[in-house]
Amino acid sequence: MRPEPASSWERLLYMSPEQARGRDIDKRSDVFAFGSVVYEMLTGVKAFRGDDISEILAAVIKTEPDWSQLSANLDPRIRKLLERCFVKDPRERLTLGRTICPATVRSCSPCGEHWFQELECLAPTK
Repeated sequence: MRPEPASSWERLLYMSPEQARGRDIDKRSDVFAFGSVVYEMLTGVKAFRGDDISEILAAVIKTEPDWSQLSANLDPRIRKLLERCFVKDPRERLTLGRTICPATVRSCSPCGEHWFQELECLAPTK
């Protein structure tokens, strides 16, 4: 059985601020979406919420995720990574310097040192 494709409304939950404003997007929008997915995986809630489309878009553009939803035991480097993914200005957001090899990701613990070494490929876009 194939999963149903996400509706347009559901896609808004992972949209970057520049995308929400109708501006040009690039790989940095993907980094924002990546942060949204990781945040949701860690907390069980969406990073940006609202009762309707306009509230969700406003939250994406103007607010930060509720950082108190993250576990107090979470490695602070993961929170720092998420904070860098959620920077509103795409010029200041992370960009991927190279692709993380899926085999490497599978072979290590998400909270292990090796995983953070792989994330060293993330750098500001300046």
